[in-house]
Amino acid sequence: MGEGLPHAQGGSGGDRSPREYEVHVISMDAYTVDGVRRLEAQGVTDVIIGFRWPYATGPDTEPLGKKIDSLRRFADDVIAKVHDSSDTD
Repeated sequence: MGEGLPHAQGGSGGDRSPREYEVHVISMDAYTVDGVRRLEAQGVTDVIIGFRWPYATGPDTEPLGKKIDSLRRFADDVIAKVHDSSDTD
């Protein structure tokens, strides 16, 4: 992955060795442990998630407490499990 991408190529002077870089994605796979593992297997380093429908118009009326609860649930259901499994590998 990353072959042919300008930012993935090495430095100047003919040095073509790969450089370290990050791959950020927005994907529905990021909402499950198995999905995060699939993304990681493809070389993804960071996922971007959200809990609000991005196409909603008008003001955001969801209470802050509900947003925090969603983040905590995601942390418990996905982040902690992905983190725990990577510690045993």
